[in-house]
Amino acid sequence: MIKTPTSEAKEIISNLLQSKPGEGFTISQIKDELSLKAKLKMTEGTVSGAIHALTKDRKSGVVNVSRGVYSYDSNAIQKDNDITHLVYDGVFEYKEKLKGIVSDIDIFLLDEKDIPILQGLNKLITDSEKFNEKLIEAYGKKITK
Repeated sequence: MIKTPTSEAKEIISNLLQSKPGEGFTISQIKDELSLKAKLKMTEGTVSGAIHALTKDRKSGVVNVSRGVYSYDSNAIQKDNDITHLVYDGVFEYKEKLKGIVSDIDIFLLDEKDIPILQGLNKLITDSEKFNEKLIEAYGKKITK
């Protein structure tokens, strides 16, 4: 496979951060590493894009510790088969859709027969929030968005 500057930058950055898990590396340190090891020419945009892509990739383990400081955290890696995370995300999206439905309802146009439906929607929203809270209690912060 042909390497692009971005793919080479991502590989070098990832290797650097994984060499000392939990240790923060500044952009300056990352650029120094790239200048030593990169075979391809890299622009500022290439470096920024590579760092951005790594932090957005839930499987990379690269996290932004603070402004301009990056680290590797193996606990941040989301596995494809992480059922807890998939369930949490699904319930979260379901709850948000229900809230959207409720917010679109014009209460002045409701009939008396509509009240139990609205109450049922409210219960579904509340129950889904409680369910996700229980997931967080049981499995910790690793599943939150």
